Amino acid sequence: MKEIFCLPFRGGFLFLAFMLCAAPGWGQSGKPWRLGFLSLATRDSFHDSFLRGLRDLGYTEGRNLVIEERLAGASEKRLFDLAAQLARSRVDVIVVRGTQATLAAKRATATIPIVMTGSSDPVGTGLVRTLAHPGGNVTGMSILAPDLAQKRLELLRRVLGNASRVAVLWNPTNPGNANEWQQTQRAAKSLRLELIAREVRQPKDIHRAFRSLPPRSADALVTLTDALLSSGRTEIVQLASNSRLPGIYHLKEFVEQGGLMSYGPDLHHSFYRAAHYVDRILKGESPATLPVEQPMKFELVINLQTAKQLGVEIPAEVLALADKIVR
Repeated sequence: MKEIFCLPFRGGFLFLAFMLCAAPGWGQSGKPWRLGFLSLATRDSFHDSFLRGLRDLGYTEGRNLVIEERLAGASEKRLFDLAAQLARSRVDVIVVRGTQATLAAKRATATIPIVMTGSSDPVGTGLVRTLAHPGGNVTGMSILAPDLAQKRLELLRRVLGNASRVAVLWNPTNPGNANEWQQTQRAAKSLRLELIAREVRQPKDIHRAFRSLPPRSADALVTLTDALLSSGRTEIVQLASNSRLPGIYHLKEFVEQGGLMSYGPDLHHSFYRAAHYVDRILKGESPATLPVEQPMKFELVINLQTAKQLGVEIPAEVLALADKIVR
C-alpha cells in the first residue's frame, strides 16, 4: 500500500493535508483500489449496506475505489465464468455473496483475497480450515445457517401446535444448503414433523415447487438459507399467501413483504461488516489470519397482519420473544 505522509502545510493547504491523512489511501501503483463483487443473486439492499460500510471507512467509488460487479442472474455456470473473469482482471479483493459464489471465487484464484458474506457453513463446505484460523485466501462473515434449523422448526411448532407436515424450499446445488437440509431433517425428526422437500435450482422452480404441492398437503413452509431463494422472496411470499401457507423464513425481508415469521441474523449488518474486512486486507492484513466473524444476535420478526389473514393466533409467549413486530 502506498504511504501518505502528512506534512505541516500552511494556509489553504492545511485542510487538504488533513483530508489526505484521514483517507484510507490508494493502491500499490497510486491508482484507486479495485474490488470485485460476485453474486448469484441480483443486486439489492444488502449490496447497498456493503457500499455504505465502505463509504463510512472512507472509500468512495470514482475517487479511491473501483468496483467490478459481476452478477450471475441465478446461473451457476455463469457464476464460475464470472469468477474467472475477476481473477484474470487482478482485482485487489473479491467480495462474494453466498456459499456458491465463494466456492466459485476460491476455485478461480488461490492468491486474491476473498471476503465472503452470507456463507452458511464455511468450514463444512471447505472454504476455510477453521473459523478462528481460515488458513487460505478466504475470510469474512458466516451466518451459521445450519445451527438455526432446530430453532425455526421449534418456533413453527409453538405457533402452529397442530402442524405435522412442513414444506421445505431448498437449493441442492448450494453446498451450504445440503448441510442445512441435514440439520433440518434431524430437527424435524426430534419434533415429530414430516418434511415435504421441494428443490429450487433456478428461479422458475419457485412456481413449480408450489404447483407440485397438493391442496392441504402441508401445514407450513420453511426456506433454507440461499441467495437464489432470498432474491425470489417477493414471489415466494405471494405464492405462500395464495396457498394460505404460514411460513418461517431465513430473512426478515420475507416478513416485511408479507411472510408470517423469520428467525436469523441481520444480513444487512453482515454485509456492512464485510466492508471492514476489505479495509483490513487493503491495509495489509492477511485473510489467512483474519478470523471468520459469526453473528452475535439473531432476530425473530413476526407479521401480525399476515397472522390475522391466515387465521393464525401467535401465542403471547412467542410475541414476547419477538425483536420486531410488523402490524
